[in-house]
Amino acid sequence: DQGLIHPTTAPQDKHAVDFIIETARKYPGELEIVALGPATNIALALIHLLILRVVMFFSTNALRNGSLSEGLELAILSVVVYILYMGVAMNVILAVFNLIPVPPFDGSRILYVFLPPKYYFGVMKYERYISIAIFIALYTGALSAPLGFVRSAIIDGMLWIVRLIPFLR
Repeated sequence: DQGLIHPTTAPQDKHAVDFIIETARKYPGELEIVALGPATNIALALIHLLILRVVMFFSTNALRNGSLSEGLELAILSVVVYILYMGVAMNVILAVFNLIPVPPFDGSRILYVFLPPKYYFGVMKYERYISIAIFIALYTGALSAPLGFVRSAIIDGMLWIVRLIPFLR
């Protein structure tokens, strides 16, 4: 149990986004939207980072003591470290993508709750074209620098938090 309120209404025939917008306008200031997707991605990234720091801590000590040889053990350690780092990076990237306030990303659904309907539907009718433009920008690398900056900033913040744990410094 995550402490969330259990639903009290029956399933609706309309799209979930439309229901959220309608409910937010009907009850202003009373609706709470929980960003479970991005929060889950950040939590998973933090877990991968904690495991990575523990592995790095013990492997560094093993290398210094000479108990870790440079052959197969080091190759396996390198693969484990790489997989853990990719778990951090991919989950941070997924969290960032989930929060981008442009269709088709989930962040657009949250942003448009607060927009007047004419603007919301005005932008949503171009969703497929915006999607194509974003994929082209991703393919050409046009978004690499800004997304890399955000990813690095989040990972640096998570590293700062993890370094608060005494033996993981």
